[in-house]
Amino acid sequence: MRIYDLVGLEVEVREHSDPTLRGVKGVVLDESENFLIMEKGGRVIMVYKPNGIYAIHLGNFNTIVKGSDIASKPMNRLRKGRSLEW
Repeated sequence: MRIYDLVGLEVEVREHSDPTLRGVKGVVLDESENFLIMEKGGRVIMVYKPNGIYAIHLGNFNTIVKGSDIASKPMNRLRKGRSLEW
């Protein structure tokens, strides 16, 4: 299965240069080239992608990705053939 867009997926911040973001888990509302915009408990959180390592959950499927691997717009990942694979 290939995923190019993270919107709607549950993401957990495993590691990040900002220690206050470590362990944050939420649903991705939107993403830009460098940011994930997540909702957690009614709060909107912006997470700088390149500075972290993320666990992405889709049903029973889970994967770990480096922020530098997803630091692009979803359309650009599609064009370059860069997807998340389970």
